[in-house]
Amino acid sequence: MCKKLKVWLPLLLAVVLAGCAGMPAQPLNFAPQAFESGKKCIYVAKTDNAQFILDASLTMGEDEQANLITAKNFIGAVGQSLPADYAGNTGLRTFGHSEKQSKKETDLVYGMAKFSRDGLQKGLDSVKFAGGNSPLGAAIEAAAADVEKAGGTSTLVIVSDGTQNYMDDAVAVVKKAKAKLGDKLCITTVWVGADGAGKKYLEGVVAAAGCGSAESATALSDPAALAAFVEKVFLTCK
Repeated sequence: MCKKLKVWLPLLLAVVLAGCAGMPAQPLNFAPQAFESGKKCIYVAKTDNAQFILDASLTMGEDEQANLITAKNFIGAVGQSLPADYAGNTGLRTFGHSEKQSKKETDLVYGMAKFSRDGLQKGLDSVKFAGGNSPLGAAIEAAAADVEKAGGTSTLVIVSDGTQNYMDDAVAVVKKAKAKLGDKLCITTVWVGADGAGKKYLEGVVAAAGCGSAESATALSDPAALAAFVEKVFLTCK
């Protein structure tokens, strides 16, 4: 009996592993955190402007849009976490696009406007299809123009798998934007998915900005980590 088990166990293990490998990736969920001002802390916006940049390119639509759903869930949770009276201007820009979504490389689907939880969520809800190339550089260039027009200090939060399926030098675009805006512009990236090369690419974008941070959506699915992220990127306690 034991000899038979020794023969069959490797085969059973191979079957189980093959089944797991064939399972589609599952979207991540994020629990909104409470940052309402009280007696101990008055929360104010850390920067004058904050724009989310959502990757809606082809790779984000793989596995039944797992990465796109994760990215939308993340931005939605951040929006629900920000205080209702958050005073910063906010926006949501997308890039990539299925022709069902848009024929443009990049679109501003919400803002720049006074922060509104409902407004941001409606912008997210309008993004239904992923497809096309990954013109992250074009999105950063457009976003930099948006926040320059708004005036003051700004942060861009890029949520993407970092996968580039055509030549697009986002790092060069960031350096150009920094030459114009200097310390008034910082960039944070949130990497979704499992492409290590994409993670490295996004880290390079942050390095070119010289301020901000490179984060992982998986790590930020922990409530405490999400709370720390929201406070670090968006809020100052006074």
